[in-house]
Amino acid sequence: MVPDRISREVVIDAPPEKVWTIVTKPRHVARWFSDEAEIDLQPGGAMLLTWHGHGAYRGRVDLVDPPRRFAFRWLRREDNEPGDGTSTLVEPRSVYFTAVVEPLEPGTDHVGAIT
Repeated sequence: MVPDRISREVVIDAPPEKVWTIVTKPRHVARWFSDEAEIDLQPGGAMLLTWHGHGAYRGRVDLVDPPRRFAFRWLRREDNEPGDGTSTLVEPRSVYFTAVVEPLEPGTDHVGAIT
């Protein structure tokens, strides 16, 4: 069975370190992904993602490789632990969120990030 997949590439004119901050810091995640976010930025770290009007959902950080890759999963329901079959893995590179931050051209600040 092939998991559902959404793929998207975003080109950002910024250094990888700046993009890393935007995809990993709670105050920024709360602007582009959820309404509020709490993140313990380490593998296995807890997350809490809140959407006003829809509730708060726990998550778990799966991968942290600064400033290149970040992956997490969040629950689809409020009553489980994040894991295979109960959560959505977000890896900008799959529906498992991994932000992969790479220069598109050597010597430039053009960065490819979220898919």
